[in-house]
Amino acid sequence: MVTQRRRAGSIRGGLGLGLLAVAALAASIGAIRSAPAQPLIVRSFPVGAGAKRVALTFDDGPHSKYTPQLLDVLKQYNAHATFFLIGVNATNRKQLVRKISAEGHEVGIHSWAHSDLRTLSSDAITKDLKRCQELLGPLLDREIRWVRPPYGGLNSRVQRAINDASYRVAMWSVDPRDWTGPGSKVVANRVLSRVGNGSVVVMHDSGGAGGTVKAMKTVIPKLIERGYELVTLSELVGLVELATHKPMVVTIGDREFDVVDDFGGVTVRVNGHEVPMARAPVQIEGQFLLPARPVLEALRVHCQWNAESGVLEILGPGGRYAVTPGSLEITVNGMDALLSVPPVVYEGQTMLPARLIADAAWSGLSWNGPERAIEFTSTLVPPARQ
Repeated sequence: MVTQRRRAGSIRGGLGLGLLAVAALAASIGAIRSAPAQPLIVRSFPVGAGAKRVALTFDDGPHSKYTPQLLDVLKQYNAHATFFLIGVNATNRKQLVRKISAEGHEVGIHSWAHSDLRTLSSDAITKDLKRCQELLGPLLDREIRWVRPPYGGLNSRVQRAINDASYRVAMWSVDPRDWTGPGSKVVANRVLSRVGNGSVVVMHDSGGAGGTVKAMKTVIPKLIERGYELVTLSELVGLVELATHKPMVVTIGDREFDVVDDFGGVTVRVNGHEVPMARAPVQIEGQFLLPARPVLEALRVHCQWNAESGVLEILGPGGRYAVTPGSLEITVNGMDALLSVPPVVYEGQTMLPARLIADAAWSGLSWNGPERAIEFTSTLVPPARQ
């Protein structure tokens, strides 16, 4: 769970206003919002060299069944998204709206009752947006910056009404048409074949009666594997700062597992050979978790990611393992078993407990304190030359 704190505001400067004058001025402007800065409308927003970002967005929620499932998938991969909510759907699901925001996602407006804004007067659009703001605003820990017109119904008058109400218009560049129910594989293929740096992908919480949720179990890890950061719309366009390290908490039932990332100096060795890794180990409850693929391959153990099921399959001398990130449940040679800490997907890497890796590889495991190294010893790998 990622929680952002608001900064307390302060009044500075030499305007020469006394405290009473400032208070009177504040009372007079009331709830007037400042006009939005550029960009006023966004369809895509490629970022500069060295960064690849995509904004996944979901319309028509919150849905009582599928939105929580979607949040679970996003949390599993530490990914963020933007949810464009309909007022009538949010009215009796306020706790779910709070949950969306509390888990680091952005909330935008998708009208009160999915009306085509082109059929409304400018005054009616303003009242519709105000009604949504009055419902959603108090439930969120960050301001609402975006409006997505239902049906993509946009003309110059609608855009002007949205901008005049101090919001930006959120359009899109990739549309898999999940709402038509083509099936999760089709949705996933359409997204993955069309997405690029700066893409804004439009989907729906309940697209295809849950097909979108299933598709995300393929799309999100594939995008991360391709090097994309999955960010909110405001993060994509630079309206808010992109967090370089997002604290991660894995919730399983009534237990919470904090992922501790403070081990940049720790290395991993297999029979004296250092294992090249894209990121350093992390810890959960004092146990090291390591990037799965490079360490398993260094131990000459085969592993394969099943994107459809979200399961990492491992075949080594210790047996056949099926491991699901974010879960304590695994299978070993077809038998159910439990782990003491969960595997996770952290910053795009599947991280497994070191002891699980050692068991699958049938290798020894030790901690070299003076050299801050996790040591595996295996009969399958030649020792390093001295």
